[in-house]
Amino acid sequence: RNCSTWLAEEISAVRPRVVVALGRVAWDAVIRTLGAPPTPFAHGAVLQAGAVKIYASYHPSPLNVGTRRVSLQQIAEVVKKAAAEAGCLPREASFTPFSQRRRGAPTISSGASSWQAA
Repeated sequence: RNCSTWLAEEISAVRPRVVVALGRVAWDAVIRTLGAPPTPFAHGAVLQAGAVKIYASYHPSPLNVGTRRVSLQQIAEVVKKAAAEAGCLPREASFTPFSQRRRGAPTISSGASSWQAA
């Protein structure tokens, strides 16, 4: 609650389409700040709060990852879904591993060319 004023101002300034809450404390703070009804935290949960979609993920702390409560892959899946929802990922991007790149060859493509530094 100490940061609720800052969080509200940040959301107002940024106007995000998506927020990923890393952990229950963040989840509760974001839904309270956006005026959504109290909703239990669950990894992978999604809640629409006005114009903002909120995704819940366990925090990637050693307590969660080290005890296998959640894997980094599971956290990455939530972040990937949120990024796709926000329009941050190219629709059909392909990635060429570094070991397979040629000097000057494209590294990521999604309609526009991105070139490896010469």
